[in-house]
Amino acid sequence: MKPVLSRLGGLGAVAVALGLLLAGCGVPYGKDGGYGGYTDSPVEKNLYHIVFASPGGLDDDAIHDLALLRAAEVSRDHGYPWFTIVRENKGFTPRARLAPQPDTYIYTAHPVWVPGAPGHGPTLVMVQDPFGPDLPQNVAVPTRYAELYIRGYATQAAAEGTAYRADQVIAETRARYKMDKK
Repeated sequence: MKPVLSRLGGLGAVAVALGLLLAGCGVPYGKDGGYGGYTDSPVEKNLYHIVFASPGGLDDDAIHDLALLRAAEVSRDHGYPWFTIVRENKGFTPRARLAPQPDTYIYTAHPVWVPGAPGHGPTLVMVQDPFGPDLPQNVAVPTRYAELYIRGYATQAAAEGTAYRADQVIAETRARYKMDKK
């Protein structure tokens, strides 16, 4: 049996997907599970690599802010109340996504950009290919990302360059994007 969304057809599926997107206007922030989010890893003692990839609907500034939020959380969690950005990068990267997973997503072959929720940019949704096979397919989707290398410090005086106070970045970013406090 096909999922409900796949029985609606292309336009109906877009309308449902857009409605679901607008209903959940919160900022998508969490660990990257293949569809966007953050990853972080230590490089050396107080140097960390942070990446935030947008699952769609976020502009470059928001993506950078969420990468900076994750940088502040990593710095704080490793005992560094201050951090600096050593190097940063942003851009697009293609991600192969299985579209869909059986009984949970739209059977598709066409990525389509639709207007996003108020305050967000366009969002990528997948619509059914009326001429294609009714099977899951891998689809390359362009995904925006921001990448930061940060160095944590115990004091502001020890920091080289522009120093960010981790708890202040966390509080301000969570308030700006109306996110729950952690």
